[in-house]
Amino acid sequence: MGFFSDTFDTFKSVGSKIGKGLSSIGKKTRNSLRDAGFNKNFGRDFKKGFGMVGRALQEPQKWIDRNDPTGGALGFGSSLILAPITGTGYLEQLAVDEELQDKLKSGDANTIMDTVFSGISIIPAPGGGLLGAGARAVMKGGTAVSKAVGRKLAKGAIKGAI
Repeated sequence: MGFFSDTFDTFKSVGSKIGKGLSSIGKKTRNSLRDAGFNKNFGRDFKKGFGMVGRALQEPQKWIDRNDPTGGALGFGSSLILAPITGTGYLEQLAVDEELQDKLKSGDANTIMDTVFSGISIIPAPGGGLLGAGARAVMKGGTAVSKAVGRKLAKGAIKGAI
């Protein structure tokens, strides 16, 4: 009942209240995160959503390519404008799509070109996005010769790296 016992009781009381408060905050935080969707399936669901967003970002250019009434002129112009969006979408899809990653690892020339040009298209340098989009448009909608040359260069680069 002296000075030290009163001081100890005060610290014990304060410590107990801090412990109860932290426990309550932890429970509320855990419940809120669970209600917001952060559960055991969060990683799987996030990966699935990330891939869906990647494919959705590529869809405007794919739709224009499928429905181009000008025979490719509209598709080429839109690819210059949509290059950063389409490139970002492709890289997002590549990040979660294991089949696409396997094609890249195996040295598929089209996948390598798409990956390289997608990376170039999002460079925020003057003409950087246009360079990637223009190169991608030439490779996709250009002549068979440019496709063949691009594939040969890509295959040569892969063989040289191995």
